[in-house]
Amino acid sequence: MKQMTYTKFDLKYDDLNPLEKAVVRHAHPKAFILHLIGLIWSGYFLWTHNLLLAIFCFGGITGVGQFLGYCDKNYLKCAQSKLNLFQKMLVYHANYKNLIYHIVGFAFFVWGAYENSFLKLLIALSFVLLGHMFAWHRHHCETIQHECAIEENDSPHSEPRL
Repeated sequence: MKQMTYTKFDLKYDDLNPLEKAVVRHAHPKAFILHLIGLIWSGYFLWTHNLLLAIFCFGGITGVGQFLGYCDKNYLKCAQSKLNLFQKMLVYHANYKNLIYHIVGFAFFVWGAYENSFLKLLIALSFVLLGHMFAWHRHHCETIQHECAIEENDSPHSEPRL
């Protein structure tokens, strides 16, 4: 699987790897809002030890959000020409190291919410934020390389000079 680097100026849907394309499809505003609602309610039902409703809320509400996002043909047509700022932000977070941190964080979230353990919820939040730290580092380094290339009249994809 190809792992490409991008600057915020040349990001197009056709150049993305499969993980990044999946993230862009999840970036539909309806899907994103319903993901958050499903996560909030599933957290509540896990806290009250109602596992069936927690699974229904997370799977059902986020599934409806994905369906509404996929039904919007104009959204993907616009995304194929140029990605918006929110999609670019999510693509920068779409690397495998960040995905692993988010999966571990989500597992601690489910475990902590079910056991009513605030410490496990803090561990979950820490893992999620560590994943974001790596993504922001990736974005920041690429932005600095692009700005340095503009100053040196080089291409944005060239290696930085030492």
